Amino acid sequence: MRGSSLYFVFPPGAEIDFQVRAMVGYVHRVVEGGMAPWYFTGEVSEWSSTQTVAIPKNNNEAPNQNKPTLNPTYTPDCTPQPDLTVAGFSLFEFSLGIVIGVVIAGLAVALVYEKRKTARYKRSTQT
Repeated sequence: MRGSSLYFVFPPGAEIDFQVRAMVGYVHRVVEGGMAPWYFTGEVSEWSSTQTVAIPKNNNEAPNQNKPTLNPTYTPDCTPQPDLTVAGFSLFEFSLGIVIGVVIAGLAVALVYEKRKTARYKRSTQT
């Protein structure tokens, strides 16, 4: 269900056991007899081992700094990556040069072919 959220409220001091599993693929519908149930196509992992989360009894307490956080913060690596270069040219410049070279070579081949065709035609009409 897109756009909806699911919320759980646990009492202070509660312990929650949970497991997760990964699913890589896509969800789609198949019309069968006027119904369109949802299907998952892809790969599914095994269930993880059971993990336990303890809800603090007093939410105003400072968290214990010796325990790892349950939701570690992800900091993306924003260092600039070097530009791809080939023979001192950027990848775009190099690709553009190849395309222009192929076009020029194609035109040269077409010109030579046309000249030979014209020369053959002139020889065949002179005799």
